[in-house]
Parts: sequence; structure tokens; C-alpha cells
Amino acid sequence: MVLLALQRQIMFADEARKMLEANNERLIPNIEKLRGEVLRLQKLIEKAKTGKMGLWEKYHNRAISAEAFQRETEKANEQIEKYTAKIPEIQARIHELEMETGRENLFVERFSRQVGIQELTRKTVDEFISEVRVYSADRIEVVFNFADEYAKIAALFDKPKRKRKAS
Repeated sequence: MVLLALQRQIMFADEARKMLEANNERLIPNIEKLRGEVLRLQKLIEKAKTGKMGLWEKYHNRAISAEAFQRETEKANEQIEKYTAKIPEIQARIHELEMETGRENLFVERFSRQVGIQELTRKTVDEFISEVRVYSADRIEVVFNFADEYAKIAALFDKPKRKRKAS
């Protein structure tokens, strides 16, 4: 019964791995595009800061008036503030997409490597099973390691189902 429960977990992990790999082909270009947008915004912030220094030099050399200096400095500050506020929003979206890739999910990584397992060994039990509770001859409960990682993957696979129900 324990072996059968483990084999089910392994089958789920392997299916999850396959689905995540297919999903990654769609997500990774989006992640890279968003990272590029963060870099672009950081460059714009630096450009605006450099522009402010240039304004100060022009004002100091009396090439522009105090009013022009003030007006242009305020514009640059507004740009810097706008770009700076946008970066965390984009980074949050990147993080959200990275979670959907399932990268570095220990459940998927470790369990899917065990496809085809036919017998339990002490090493396998120690690695994958936290506890086995026996209630009767035909009722046991197997508590697996990596339950948090399993929950993350299960939630990813549940998302599309929830979206369809709401439609």
C-alpha cells in the first residue's frame, strides 16, 4: 500500500514536470521580456538623474534661468518617481510567472526522478516519506515529505480549472 501511494505521487510529479516544461516554453519569453523592461526603466532612471546633473551645471553656469531649472528638475523627478514605482510592479509579475514555471520545486524534481520504482528501500522511505499511520489492515495514511512543494504544484494545476468554472 505504501509503495502504491508512492507510485501515485511519482506519477503526479512526472505529469507535473511534463506540463511545467510545456508551460515554460510560453512563460520564459514573457519573463525575459519583463526583465528587459526592468533594465530599460533602470536606464531611464539613470538618464533622468544624469539629466538633472546636467541641469544643475547649466543653472550654475547661468545657461538657464532658475525657473527653467526648477521646472525641468521637477519633470525629471516625476519621471524618476514614475519609473521607480513601476519596477516593483514588474518584479512582482516576474516572481508570479517564475512561480508558475515550477522551477526548483523539490517535489517535482525528486519524485519525478523515481519513475518506474518497483520496490521500497530504506533510503527511498527516508527520502520521500515522513510518516505512515496504520489505522487497520486495510486503512493506512502515508504522509509524504515535500508537502508544501506538492501544494504549490497542485495549486498551479488547479488554477485553470478555477478560471473555467468562473467563466
